[in-house]
Amino acid sequence: MNTTGDEPNITSVTFYALLGSVGILGNGLVLVVMISIKELRTTTNAFIINQSVIDMMTSILLFAMFIAPPLSVPESEPAAEFVCAIWNSKYIFWAMTVASTFNLVLLTLERYVAVVFPVSYRNHFSNRRTPALAAVPWIIGFVYKIYWAVVNQHSNGNCDVQYTSPQLKVLAGCMTFLITFLLPLVIMAFAYSSIEKTLRQRVDNDVAESNRRHTMNADRTPNPPANHRERARVETALIQVAKKQTTKYQPH
Repeated sequence: MNTTGDEPNITSVTFYALLGSVGILGNGLVLVVMISIKELRTTTNAFIINQSVIDMMTSILLFAMFIAPPLSVPESEPAAEFVCAIWNSKYIFWAMTVASTFNLVLLTLERYVAVVFPVSYRNHFSNRRTPALAAVPWIIGFVYKIYWAVVNQHSNGNCDVQYTSPQLKVLAGCMTFLITFLLPLVIMAFAYSSIEKTLRQRVDNDVAESNRRHTMNADRTPNPPANHRERARVETALIQVAKKQTTKYQPH
């Protein structure tokens, strides 16, 4: 029985172990807090929980697929095909990274609808629909990455990546870039920009209305109330954090 791939060097092992440990501990803490506090069981937080589950499983797979040595290729042809396509190809890990990306997109769109179209949000988003929506990123991840399992084939006791043509390999690379990076980035950038614009308009309208009421009761124009100023600062800070997260998080 043969194995495929080289043993990871000490630098890679250290990096993967650190990354996996942080992912497991961080997402585990989020899950404990979200699940244990009943008041946090909202639609938005359900998607955050889903994100943490996906990312924690991805972190666990870092240990299983990038630190542990690849499985030996069995002599049985069906078993060998399975090991090459599903495990040694790291298909599950890459499918989970795609699921993580699209769950982040789903979370962004949920906030977009809640802020920009609040009436539609109240009418169409409910706790009953949340499980079905949460399953969508998982389905996208595992279905989209099936091609990677298909091209990882058993050949002469080894696991090899075999495309039918160089053009197909280039096409697969381009589609991966478009579907798992560019498309999510464009969607999230549009959503966050729309959220920021809507929030700023609401704050400006609230301040204008407050000033109008004060002007009617006093012969002066007051400064914006402190609560409006604080609200604007908090909302702006949240938008900036969201933008940084969008640009920092590069989908796989």
